[in-house]
Amino acid sequence: MIIGHDDLLDELVEDVLNEAQVLHPPIDPFLVAARYGITIAYDGTQTTRGRHKQLAGKPVILVRPDERKERNCWVVAHELGEVWATEWFRRNGAIPNEVTPADREEFANRFASRLLLPSRWFFLDAELTGRHFCRLKTRYRTASYELIGWRMLDLPQPTVVTLCDQGRIVRRRSNRTPSSPALFPIEKEAWQHAHREADVARRTANGIVVQAWAIHEPHWKREILHTILPDEFSQEFDVGEEF
Repeated sequence: MIIGHDDLLDELVEDVLNEAQVLHPPIDPFLVAARYGITIAYDGTQTTRGRHKQLAGKPVILVRPDERKERNCWVVAHELGEVWATEWFRRNGAIPNEVTPADREEFANRFASRLLLPSRWFFLDAELTGRHFCRLKTRYRTASYELIGWRMLDLPQPTVVTLCDQGRIVRRRSNRTPSSPALFPIEKEAWQHAHREADVARRTANGIVVQAWAIHEPHWKREILHTILPDEFSQEFDVGEEF
């Protein structure tokens, strides 16, 4: 995979935002595109969420409309990553025929994540708010709760983020180990409280700090668990029973 260092990617995103004269969050990717002369058009017939192409020699991003504003913003941010991908790989010395579609997709995903949640602002805000998801969502309203959760894994502390839908774990990631540890008993307790009460649950034990956030809608219950682990955490750490 030919992606490059995170700090260099952060620098690229900062350059893009500075050139577009975006000086604070929330980041509107539609505005960024407009300031670079990139047209956004909706196409409800396309099979993919988004794509970019040249029409009459000018760049256009085509978006399949979604009722959720955050999804439309993600699509535009991702396609902006595709627009910048060629220049990015050239800067990093990649040979064009060695850059695979998977490389471009990975770059576009990482670019979009950093465009909507720029490191220079998001990391500071995460610490100032105590990683308070609702406050961060208010400030970065073009990003989804899920994206905010995964972006927490780019912070320095050992962290695990867990996405739960309809009472089951659908995704769990760690920034310290290739495979995520089993669910801690206090995570299970916090999760069950958030699911049952549609509220925030906080638990601490043995240096582990858990926050469970209920993101509930009339017909769907989602919870996001954010777990900070002790600095000495490793795969051999006593993680308790698996759920």
